[in-house]
Amino acid sequence: MYALDITPGMLKRLDEKGITPIWGVAEKIRESIEIANEHCGINAPREFDVVLSTLAFHHFLNPEEVLKSMKSVLTENGRVIIIDVLKHEHEEFKETLKDTHLGFSLEDIKEIGSKIFKN
Repeated sequence: MYALDITPGMLKRLDEKGITPIWGVAEKIRESIEIANEHCGINAPREFDVVLSTLAFHHFLNPEEVLKSMKSVLTENGRVIIIDVLKHEHEEFKETLKDTHLGFSLEDIKEIGSKIFKN
């Protein structure tokens, strides 16, 4: 199992759990994997059956670019699974938790996703 993150603390936790950590950014998943393979000897696959985003989507500046990046590493019948915060009104989270977006409604995700994915 492989996981991509940009924070050293999370990468360390992944490694402790037996998950191969890859330092990188969500907007450039393919490039991050290529760099890790070339310079860190990780040997991660270039394509995946599933790409999972857990409680990260509301932090991304450009969710559409992240979805394009996810699609770039999917097998032909691969799936993206997003687990995240539903849309809410807690503006203070932008400051206290560094959230970029106040969650997403299912309609928001469907609209963004339909620009990138057929299904």
